Amino acid sequence: YLQWKRYRWEAGLIALLLALTWGVRYLAALHTGIEVDEPIYRYAAAYAAQYGFPALRAPSNKQTIPFLYHPPFFLLLLAQWFRFWHSSSFLTGRLFNVCVSTLMLALLYVFVRIKIGRVEALLALLLVGSDAWIIFTNQGIYLENSQLILILLAVWAYWWATEADARDWQQIVGRYMLAGFLLGCVLVYKQIGGFLVLSILANWLLFQRRHHRGHLLLLVVAGMMLLDYLLLMHRAFGSLFDSATLDQLARTLGGRSSAGLTYSPLVALQAIGERYWIFLITVLILIGGSVLAVWRGIQRLFKKRQPVNSIILSWALGGVIFALSISLKSPHYMILWLVPLYLLVIQEGCQWLRARTVSFQYYTWVSLLLGLCLLVNLWSYQARFLHVPGDAVAAAEAYINATIPAGATVVT
Repeated sequence: YLQWKRYRWEAGLIALLLALTWGVRYLAALHTGIEVDEPIYRYAAAYAAQYGFPALRAPSNKQTIPFLYHPPFFLLLLAQWFRFWHSSSFLTGRLFNVCVSTLMLALLYVFVRIKIGRVEALLALLLVGSDAWIIFTNQGIYLENSQLILILLAVWAYWWATEADARDWQQIVGRYMLAGFLLGCVLVYKQIGGFLVLSILANWLLFQRRHHRGHLLLLVVAGMMLLDYLLLMHRAFGSLFDSATLDQLARTLGGRSSAGLTYSPLVALQAIGERYWIFLITVLILIGGSVLAVWRGIQRLFKKRQPVNSIILSWALGGVIFALSISLKSPHYMILWLVPLYLLVIQEGCQWLRARTVSFQYYTWVSLLLGLCLLVNLWSYQARFLHVPGDAVAAAEAYINATIPAGATVVT
């Protein structure tokens, strides 16, 4: 009875925290201008509700063309959301991602609670849930919010597969096929999920070095799903799909520039110092967590240190390597790297404190550090979402009227 009562208390607390995270994301959605890519996704999903496939408005007197630069699954889901609410406004689209991100946080808590521990799960929920940059992504019409759910499920299934009995081939086949199927879902949902392949390869070849046939089966299943997707899309849309996919690949690998999204890590650091320093905890986790992931990876590779587990480490390490290697540096991609980095820092920090403090001191330090992070995130939140300086449209109108000559031709 006492155990059941404790679980009910825990479930009630988590439900309250999830309600709060939903509220702060909804409030942010009301206090944010239209961000990069949001109009594309919103209109593509609205046309999907009308035509049956994501599309963009073509130039005058031209046929509506399908939007094929990203896989259609998120846009089709968003189209059904628009149909359900009989509205395709930006706020309606944002509410879909607010709800999806809240579901992701609930799944994150359960995942960490089962695989790592109760304290780490609560820290993950509070820190990821209050991170102002992640809130910025969660309230926007972005694919990464829902893709992160698939990534969590894939990592969870892969972790379960690595725990299979090496003598039970049937168990290995079942678990690794499930992990491969979920990895395939990640890849066809949006190609940027390919960083998870790097994570799995790092864990398999550098850290665990076991279940070789299981890992091969996982990669074959995921690869076949990706190939099937490419073939089906080519059959449906032909050269339109091929050219869009190759164009996106070229942008990612640096073969073609993408205005505003293609820049170097040094430019990103400069932007952090000049503008994005208000996301203090985000910056610390992104930079400090990346350094920690690389350092722990080197230590583990040369067997100088045995981590608590290698799954979180390889997940974070794959994200860091992928983020540094691709050309595109879109702001909302960062959520894919931040979540595993948060888990790595939380896991390592709790392990370090447990080894050096007694129980009372451990919980005291955890509470103090958590409280400090929440206060900083609260300040970042109000600085980003609640103190927007004036009306941007009114300011633009005033600038145009005062600066641009009446007979000028403006090209956008």
